[in-house]
Amino acid sequence: MISFHENNQSLAFFQKKKDCLFRQPRYNALVDYYTITKNYKKALDSYKIATAFKDSIVNEASQKSIISTQVEYETAKKDAQIQQLAKENELSKDKAKTNFNQLIIISSLGLVSIIVLLYLLRLYRKNSDLELENKNSELQNYLIQINELKEKATNKTFIETEKINENFSEFGLSKREIEVLQHISNGLSNAEISEKMFVSNNTIKTHIKNIYSKLDVKNRIQAIKKISTI
Repeated sequence: MISFHENNQSLAFFQKKKDCLFRQPRYNALVDYYTITKNYKKALDSYKIATAFKDSIVNEASQKSIISTQVEYETAKKDAQIQQLAKENELSKDKAKTNFNQLIIISSLGLVSIIVLLYLLRLYRKNSDLELENKNSELQNYLIQINELKEKATNKTFIETEKINENFSEFGLSKREIEVLQHISNGLSNAEISEKMFVSNNTIKTHIKNIYSKLDVKNRIQAIKKISTI
């Protein structure tokens, strides 16, 4: 609702505009009057006043036009700035949303990768444990087979030794002499035989001399031939 003060301001403004509209024709009429009455000095003064009044009106209109144009320019500039800020704000929101979605996707991929890696690691450990168990089982089987072979070899050696002892008993050879004779048949030298039997070289020579005498041979070749015929 318009106040009393605002009403008075409006009336004063319109009165001023009315005075401006009717003042210039009045000055022009005075110019015409003074010219007809040949009062040229007053006619010239009235003309100057009318011209100055007209220029003031034009200047005031120009200033108002300039101010109005400037206000419109500033308003348009502010509107453009507001629209630009709104666009930038919208772009920032879209960018933040995009970054958040990317972060969610990257985090999900990272989590899936960790889960897959843990699963593969578990499979690897499971396969490693299975392979280790298989190798242990194979090793146990090998050990069992080796023990069986050792037992068979021991039994076979014992049987062969008993058989050799029986075969050489007729020649009166002792166990140590039979052992030396076995090494001789395997092609070992006196030094090698003494090292295996942990005795001196002279002791081996004494055993060989007794073997030759009991087998009735003169050298190793004859001794080997003699026992090969048994």
